[in-house]
This record gives sequence, structure tokens and C-alpha cells, in this order.
Amino acid sequence: MTKRFLTVLSMAVMSVALLAAPASSQEIKVKRLQASPNVTLKQKLGYWVECRYTGLGEECYYVYAKPKGSNKLQRIKVKGSKLQKKKGYYIECSYTGVGENCYYVYATVKPKKN
Repeated sequence: MTKRFLTVLSMAVMSVALLAAPASSQEIKVKRLQASPNVTLKQKLGYWVECRYTGLGEECYYVYAKPKGSNKLQRIKVKGSKLQKKKGYYIECSYTGVGENCYYVYATVKPKKN
């Protein structure tokens, strides 16, 4: 009886831990990508990525922008977009029938280790 109770208890604890984990890991934090000398933008698998060098090597993250009329961030495809520096930040520019549309560029923030 005690073995069965411990097994059920341990399964309950594991299921609670599994349910709680995805909520915190799905939250993506982003920030405007500053045009600083230690940031390099590269083309990778058809998308723009931001790369930084750390003590462990190079770390690259996808680069995002908010299309006009949308609050959702979307990865910036290399084809058809142009990244420029303006007022200390990177912007993504694309040409439409109306003219050039430019939006701030965002990159994911590496989570801090405690």
C-alpha cells in the first residue's frame, strides 16, 4: 500500500512540474536590436540572424520585426528585405507600391542565469 501511494504521489509531482515548465519556457523576451559593434547580422537558412561572440563561441538568434498593422513579431526573411542602421538601432526596410516601409528590428534576449 505504501509503495502504491508513493508511486502515485511521485507521478502527481512530476505531472505538476511538467505542466508548469512549458508556461515559463514559452515566454519569448525580445528587445530592439541596437547597432553596436559587437552585433553582427548574418544570413542563415533564408532568415536574418543576430550573432554575438561569447566565451563559449558564437551565439545566433533569429531577428524579428512587427509588420504594419500587426502586433505579432515575425522572422525577417533575407529575400526582399534590407536591414539598415538608423538612430542607433537596426530597422528592416522593404519596398511596396506606396514606397519604402521601415520597422524596428527585434532579437531574442538570452535568459540570465541565476
